[in-house]
Amino acid sequence: MALVLGLAACGGDVAKEALGTEVVKALCARAERCGQYAQAEACEQDFRQRGWEERLGLGGRHDDALQAGRLRYDEEAANRCVEALRETSCARILPTAIAFEWGIENTPECRVLIPQDTGGTCLSQVECGADRYCNYDARQNTASCEGTCFPRGGTGDIMPHPAFCESGLVPSLDTSQCMRPIEKDGLCTRTLDGSPYFMPCAEGLWCDAKGSRRCQPLGEEGQACAGLEEAPCRPFLTCKDGTCRSLAKQGASCWAPDHTSALPSRECQHELFCDAASLTLGTCKPRRSERGLCRDSLDCAGGLYCADARPEAGVSGICMTLAGVGDACGPSLPRTCAHGLACSRDYGTGTCQRVVREGDRCQLIMRDATCEAGTSCQSGRCTRHAPDFCR
Repeated sequence: MALVLGLAACGGDVAKEALGTEVVKALCARAERCGQYAQAEACEQDFRQRGWEERLGLGGRHDDALQAGRLRYDEEAANRCVEALRETSCARILPTAIAFEWGIENTPECRVLIPQDTGGTCLSQVECGADRYCNYDARQNTASCEGTCFPRGGTGDIMPHPAFCESGLVPSLDTSQCMRPIEKDGLCTRTLDGSPYFMPCAEGLWCDAKGSRRCQPLGEEGQACAGLEEAPCRPFLTCKDGTCRSLAKQGASCWAPDHTSALPSRECQHELFCDAASLTLGTCKPRRSERGLCRDSLDCAGGLYCADARPEAGVSGICMTLAGVGDACGPSLPRTCAHGLACSRDYGTGTCQRVVREGDRCQLIMRDATCEAGTSCQSGRCTRHAPDFCR
């Protein structure tokens, strides 16, 4: 009953064009529930400015297959997808790498495109359904991505890509054989030809490579921890003073991250920042608005970056707006392109351009957009150069 009421409150079935928007809303409702953000609205604003609505939507990459009857969009499956993302446990990492790289329609929770009878041929992975994959041989066909649907790999099978193993299986990092993830207390390291390899642990576990060499549970709130490499906490928690804790709320004390680090830690909820010099005690405060003082870009609100800061010398910068479509960019300019844009130098001076992902529509000459890295505009679509496998 709660699920039905939830769907009714959302306005019924999820249309294809609205999938990316609804996915972001669901992920942000979860982020608020799990304590990453105090308000889902702040999360939605961040995710939109990072381009997640477009990245996690369907775009136009399957339009030809839908029009030709090779695929069918299932609005009820889209409802289930959105509800699953909203209600998923805080212990899981979402979205997955497959959702970003191949499209959310390739993930178990969000199989919203239903393959129709194509005689066993395929032009993308989703055309083969959940139990098969699209086997494409680049040596035989570099003009298109046409392949044949084959059963996914079972235990012990060697597959050309991790996504081609059966559900519940993952590839080993040494032999690429499909295998079940290592369970709690199972050995997760081994040596092959003198080189160490890490074996994949089951969800919710990590490989204690420097200690027991066994898969151990990620730390829950209140349990002991020692950082990412020693004894990490589960998602949405942070390791503070040797204990896994929820992210701190506005006004709470916090230890500021190393402002010179490429991967700074965060103790505050994500619409906040820790107002203090590197590795000193501070207070969680709302992120700075445009032209506010900053030590690094985590201090600035979404859509802004920290310009001219030199934290190693104790020099603050100023929060400035990221460059938009058509704005100048390049190594000699301090301003960087906004999330979801790329600095293209195809036509003289570098400008920030919208990134068109693989499979989406394009034109040979695009002044305000560019195909994503590794692809080019061929036959009206951004197409990967001689791909090793179909997506």
